Amino acid sequence: VNPTADMPQYRFNSADLEALTTALLSMTGASSGGALERVTVPRKPAEFQPTGEFARLYDRYKCSVCHQFNGYGGTLATDLSYEGSRAQRQWLIEFLRNPQTLRPSLVLRMPQFNMTAEDASLLADSIGQTLRHPAVNPAAVDPAQFTPQMAAQGKQLYEEKYQCQSCHSIGSGGGYVGPELSNVGNWMTAAWIAAWLKDPQALLPGGIEPRRTLSPDEIQALTAYLMTLRQKEPAAHAATAGAEK
Repeated sequence: VNPTADMPQYRFNSADLEALTTALLSMTGASSGGALERVTVPRKPAEFQPTGEFARLYDRYKCSVCHQFNGYGGTLATDLSYEGSRAQRQWLIEFLRNPQTLRPSLVLRMPQFNMTAEDASLLADSIGQTLRHPAVNPAAVDPAQFTPQMAAQGKQLYEEKYQCQSCHSIGSGGGYVGPELSNVGNWMTAAWIAAWLKDPQALLPGGIEPRRTLSPDEIQALTAYLMTLRQKEPAAHAATAGAEK
C-alpha cells in the first residue's frame, strides 16, 4: 500500500491475517478518550539517549519497543546494550536489511523493515561506536594469530569435552536452546567470543550459558574454531548489495 511507511513487514499467514482483520473490525464502540489516559502508567525516563543520526534512526525504527538499551526498553528480543562489542559491522548491516533467525527455539522474529543500505550502515556504525562493553577489548584478540591446529583443537573441545552441541546447532545438528552457530564467524567478533567463553555472566548477568573453567589455551582454541564457522553470502543478496554501491 505504502512502500515508504515505517510499519514493519510482518510475515502473517492467512489465519493470522483473518484473525487480526476480524479483531480490528470488531472495534466499533465509542472512543475511550480520556479514560485511556487515566490508566496509562508513565514510563521512567530513559537512561539511554542516542544522539544525531543514531537518535533519528532509533526513533524511526522504534528499536526500544523490542530491545533493551542500558536497562531501558522492551524484553521481546535480544538486549542490545553491548551489540557494538558483539557483532561485526558487515554482518550487522546485512542482518538489519534482511533479518534471519538466530535462535531457532524463539517464536518471535525480527520484522522486515525494508531498511535502505544507507540507514543500515548508519545504524551499524552508531551501534559499533556507542554500544560497547568495557570487558571486551578488540586489541586483546587477533584472529590472524589463529592456526588450523588451534581450530582443530577447538572443534574437539566443542564436540567432545564440553559438548556444546547439546545447546547450540551448526547446520542441521545440535540443540536449540542457544543461538545457531553456523555463521558465528561472520556474526560475532573474536574478542566477544573470547570474553564470553571466559565469563558469560559478566557480559549477560542471569543468562543461561554455563560458566566453565576454561584455560586460556582452551578459550583461544574454541574461539579459533568458532571463527571458522562462516556461511557464504547468498548470491542474490550479494548482487543486490553490489548494485547499490
